[in-house]
Amino acid sequence: MEDSEVFQEGTIGSNPAGGKLSTYKELCSLANEMGQPDLIYKFMDLANYQAALNSKRGAAFGFSKIAKQAGEALQPHLHTLIPRLVRYQYDPDKNIQDSMGHIWKLIVSDPKKAIDEHYDVIVEDLLVQSGSRLWRSREASCLALADIIQGRRYSQVSKHLIKIWTTTFRAMDDIKETVRNAGDSLCRAVSSLTVRLCDVSLTTASDAKETMNIVLPFLLSEGILSKVASVQKASINLVMKLAKGAGIALRPHLSELVSCMLECLSSLEDQRLNY
Repeated sequence: MEDSEVFQEGTIGSNPAGGKLSTYKELCSLANEMGQPDLIYKFMDLANYQAALNSKRGAAFGFSKIAKQAGEALQPHLHTLIPRLVRYQYDPDKNIQDSMGHIWKLIVSDPKKAIDEHYDVIVEDLLVQSGSRLWRSREASCLALADIIQGRRYSQVSKHLIKIWTTTFRAMDDIKETVRNAGDSLCRAVSSLTVRLCDVSLTTASDAKETMNIVLPFLLSEGILSKVASVQKASINLVMKLAKGAGIALRPHLSELVSCMLECLSSLEDQRLNY
């Protein structure tokens, strides 16, 4: 309606004449005055975003009260709650982080055990949310993934490894800078994990071989040949590290690796050398 209050008075300032800017009618009027009628959609999106933040903070406060009293009754729902709580603890908004951290402490007595028990569900949720339309969900998911994959064994991460790498490369090419930064953090974490799992001096030969079978073909086809400079650079650095520490695990892939390296020589070298 025309007089529906979209923003609280003073939230986004006032119009050029010094009048109020809070109702739908006033926002439409400003958008038309500026000769940009489509601006109203941006105002509505901003209002929706603000309402979502406020409702999350309010819901977190109410939920923490319920959680205190519910105790054991919450246990059957932890399977659904824990993945979301993990993600929200990495939300860009500090207030949401604090609220969710407070709930986390109330319902989870042993965080490490809770994450280990629900590990697959958490990772699946983070992988789905890393492709969300909302940049805050993408950013939080990448940061959470970077944290929970550290120090994991091959048996825990093997089925998620390709999806994690796909998510990493996509985040590194995101439209939003903060998401790209989160993607870089995830790239460092998953690179470190991959190098450790492929190093025959740090893991069993069979696990190193399996990890190499999963990761190397993907890096050669999707990473080094990527059109995104940061993805290409990260892939080359990682392949170099893998080649140094993989030992016998590298042998089955040598022909593939050499072929890719030869093909990339011209495209990766400075153009002036070709000239």
